[in-house]
Amino acid sequence: MQIFKNLLDVDLIPDVLQLYKQSVNQVTVNGITSERYSVSHNRGLVLLSKYNDEEFKFIWDSIKDKLPEGTTVASNRILKYRKGGHFRRHIDGRKPGTPEQNVSLIIQLTEPTAYVGGEMTVNDEEIKLAPGDAVAYWYGEPHEVKMLYEGMRYVINLRLQIPDS
Repeated sequence: MQIFKNLLDVDLIPDVLQLYKQSVNQVTVNGITSERYSVSHNRGLVLLSKYNDEEFKFIWDSIKDKLPEGTTVASNRILKYRKGGHFRRHIDGRKPGTPEQNVSLIIQLTEPTAYVGGEMTVNDEEIKLAPGDAVAYWYGEPHEVKMLYEGMRYVINLRLQIPDS
């Protein structure tokens, strides 16, 4: 696990949230057109939004030089937690037919004072992030987001492939 302070310039957060709010409900990722928005029920309750590389280019361009050389993106998502939203403790895994990936990167978009609950833990350690900060964790590391009781929490979730070091 690694924490990145100020990974994303906070001046870009309004643009990220605008992208989220103005996106249509169909997206083409890796040549496959599907619904952009889906509700995750299997591990918790959160709204997942998928984006293609072109849509997320301005985000990737602003952070890629701060990540290990050779890092590539397998998938781009924005997660929206509202009252009752959470992700049960789980370990990430790669679904068959998806690009190679071994790290999840979570970038905080919302001020922590804008919601109650929603604490994130990785390996049972609570992770506190300010807007623009991020946490990266390897597949195989247990993590969760506890129940959100008030407000809304938005994060970017990038699935990455980081070369062996």
